[in-house]
Amino acid sequence: MIIFYTILGVLSSTLSLVSSVASKYMIDIITGFEFSRLWFLALVMVGSMVISLVFSSLVSRISTRISIHVNNDIQAEVFDQIVDADWLELSRFANGDLLNRLNNDISTVSSNAVSWLPNIISPSIILSRHSA
Repeated sequence: MIIFYTILGVLSSTLSLVSSVASKYMIDIITGFEFSRLWFLALVMVGSMVISLVFSSLVSRISTRISIHVNNDIQAEVFDQIVDADWLELSRFANGDLLNRLNNDISTVSSNAVSWLPNIISPSIILSRHSA
């Protein structure tokens, strides 16, 4: 799921670049008074923005689903460890501390796991394409 999310992020970034290039050409056409090609570039720009919006919504939905899935898996694993733990050892900790660790720390770890890798890979692929 994370690989699919990363691929969608790369496609979304690519569409943003297409929109930027179309904007550049649109400015060149307007300043050069070549209005015959203006409608085509405007169509490309609007199309890429619409597709980018759809991809953005899709990526957001998939990201949320993956985040929930990863968070639940990590919480289940930690809960299994707590159930199997020595209860006398756990009694040294305050209940609030254990609950805080179970909820907040796991949420932080799962959100980093879901967002960190795609956020590094997507721009790297776009930059390597652009520099090639």
